[in-house]
Parts: sequence; structure tokens; C-alpha cells
Amino acid sequence: MSDWRLVNPVAHPTVHLYLHLNAHIFAAVGSKLRMILDSSRQAATSLSLDRRSR
Repeated sequence: MSDWRLVNPVAHPTVHLYLHLNAHIFAAVGSKLRMILDSSRQAATSLSLDRRSR
């Protein structure tokens, strides 16, 4: 890996930035998905509770 950095020093910061942004985007998307899953799970449980109470 260090050899590649020596051969192409310009690409390294670009790749690092790309991976860094990817990590941030991935974290944001993951948290959004978790929120959506949690809300859908809550809705499903409330619906099932409503059906039981009726």
C-alpha cells in the first residue's frame, strides 16, 4: 500500500476524501434507515395492539 502511495501521491488524498465522504454518507443513510425501520415497527405494533383491543 505504501508503494502505491509513493507511485501516485496525487491520488491518495482524493481516495482518502472519497472514502471519508462515503463513510459519512453511509452513516447518514444508515441512521435514516434505522429511523424509518423504527417508525414502521412502532406503527406495526400499534396496529396489532389496536386489532387486539377491538
